[in-house]
Amino acid sequence: MDNSILEKVGSILRSEAKNLNLELIKYRYYYSDEQKSDVLEVMIDHNFQITLEEIDKYTSVISPLLDDIDGLSDTYLLDVCSGGSEREIKEEDLSSLLNQYLEFKLKKDGSTLLAKLVSYNESEHSINVLYFLKGRKKEEVINLDDILEIHMGYKK
Repeated sequence: MDNSILEKVGSILRSEAKNLNLELIKYRYYYSDEQKSDVLEVMIDHNFQITLEEIDKYTSVISPLLDDIDGLSDTYLLDVCSGGSEREIKEEDLSSLLNQYLEFKLKKDGSTLLAKLVSYNESEHSINVLYFLKGRKKEEVINLDDILEIHMGYKK
């Protein structure tokens, strides 16, 4: 897809997300072998708790606007979804995610830790997490400098 068309798409996606008090996480346009079609994948969120109704409303608003873009393929699949687990969590969002399960990718060995965020200490640049190791509850303080990435986690 031509960059100028992709810029028009991005402008519409950002503008309408802002109008609906949503956050545009990312978007991409690609060919899917599985779908045998071009796909415009759009990831949005609303305070890490987007609803299906919000996704549906956003889709209804952007779909006709995207249809009006000259040069955008007439046959593509519009896939609007939540930012979900792919969304990287920023430090400034941690205080709003207390008592949520998060997945932490650690610098020391690249391993991941699924744990509940108990507290966030901005001044000490650290978090307190709770997780289970071999059936035993373990609570640990982790310095944020020791973490590569943080994503939403899902307890199995």
